[in-house]
Amino acid sequence: MIAVPAGGRMGNQMFQFAFAHAASRRLGTTFAFVAPRRASQRRELGPPLWHTFELGSWRRRALRVRRDARLRLGGALETVDVGQHEEPDDVLARLRDSVCYRGYFQSERWFAGHEDDVRRLFTVRGPVLAEFRARYEPRRPYICMHVRRTDYVDTQAWALPTSYFHDALAAVPDCDRYELVVVSDDPRTVRRELHDLPARCEARPAAVDLLLLTHAAVVITSNSSFSWWGAWLNRRPGLRVVAPRHWFGFAHGVEEPARVIPPGWTTIDVRDPPLLASPV
Repeated sequence: MIAVPAGGRMGNQMFQFAFAHAASRRLGTTFAFVAPRRASQRRELGPPLWHTFELGSWRRRALRVRRDARLRLGGALETVDVGQHEEPDDVLARLRDSVCYRGYFQSERWFAGHEDDVRRLFTVRGPVLAEFRARYEPRRPYICMHVRRTDYVDTQAWALPTSYFHDALAAVPDCDRYELVVVSDDPRTVRRELHDLPARCEARPAAVDLLLLTHAAVVITSNSSFSWWGAWLNRRPGLRVVAPRHWFGFAHGVEEPARVIPPGWTTIDVRDPPLLASPV
């Protein structure tokens, strides 16, 4: 068995789960996806992935409990911390059983060869999909733009400047033929920020926002794992994806994490520094 601790919000946990699944298949073993013990830490993670996605056998509570018990009874595993700059292929070449791998695994290289499995695991559950369809279908083709704010502005200095979103929209040559839909973790602020764009921006559950991304004709991502998954899970024919060059490292011209942007996505330079919180 290998173990992967759950950390971060939905998108980060999806990367961790995808890595755990693919790594266990490579090794011919099982995996445990480990939630924090304390209730306060679990609340910070938000709803468990199995509330939103099918996740195969992992949706069965009995399996999760059995894996967790086996992990605790087996004693402490060696922990391997995987950094953002490490090459996925190099780490995978050293993959071992009976290890706890800790990191964020933000590249499709971490689950290469298992992409179809991962897409099946992250099939949105029927009730969530029904809510989306009742609210948003049918509708004409649209651009879905994801704008990540909150902690990116307050603590991380990763928030993409407003100019990036205008430049990304300009990189779509026929953008006028599409409706523009904006999803964000701070929709009220983003409505003010993008007031000059004819955008629809509403407060929705995260799972519905993800479905808006996966059903769009064009996706404009933030440097966020949430919008990465929204674009990557989108299988619409002719899909176009626009993403910030260098991702987290846009201010320094260094790609971070390694191999984060899949082939086929259009990347554009971010010409202004990160958006910072206004002084109080």
